[in-house]
Amino acid sequence: FLGIVLAQLVREGTPVGAMGWNGGPYNLQTMVGNYVLADEQFVSTSVGKYHDLPVFGMAGCTDSKVLDQQCAFEATMSLFSSLYAGANINHDVGFMDSGLQYSFQLLAMCNEWLSFLRAATVGIPVTDEDLALDVVEELGPTGDYLTHEHTMRNFRRAYNSKLFDKRVYSQWQQRGATTMEQRAATWVDQLLSSHTPQALPADIQRDIKKVVEREQARSNQAK
Repeated sequence: FLGIVLAQLVREGTPVGAMGWNGGPYNLQTMVGNYVLADEQFVSTSVGKYHDLPVFGMAGCTDSKVLDQQCAFEATMSLFSSLYAGANINHDVGFMDSGLQYSFQLLAMCNEWLSFLRAATVGIPVTDEDLALDVVEELGPTGDYLTHEHTMRNFRRAYNSKLFDKRVYSQWQQRGATTMEQRAATWVDQLLSSHTPQALPADIQRDIKKVVEREQARSNQAK
């Protein structure tokens, strides 16, 4: 927040955002900032929201070096704390080992975990469509709800993960007995092989090139 004050002193009205974490060396054994300090994220994000500033949060990250239980807990906890506190945009999704490693598999898994968290925190609507009392009155306790029009309209609303395995043990074995890490790796490979990036329009590419060249020239002059 001191940086925000300094920016306004240099140029009043400069657009700024607040960091949703402090980043201090909380682990005195290593003297580096640790990921997943939920209380730190809640406090910093809340202060930013109090001052009506957009907040740059940190989520989906871990200090673990492999995709293990520590990784799953820390990544999920950081996703939850950032989502619940209300950060506007998040960085570090997929970062591991204090930011020294990156994992596409973790990125894919965080995408799934965040979808569950969003579903859990969005709230439960209470409308005539959701309560479906008219359907209950129509069909009664023994009616066929499965094929009813109301079910057809709404059954896809529940979130179903692409990576979580919900089958019984024998079916899981028949399908290769894969771990979530393996399923995430397969999904990542499929996405990378099938996705075609959309190029930026030519005029925007020219504008970006001008900015880069201008800043490079300014940097060379400073030397």
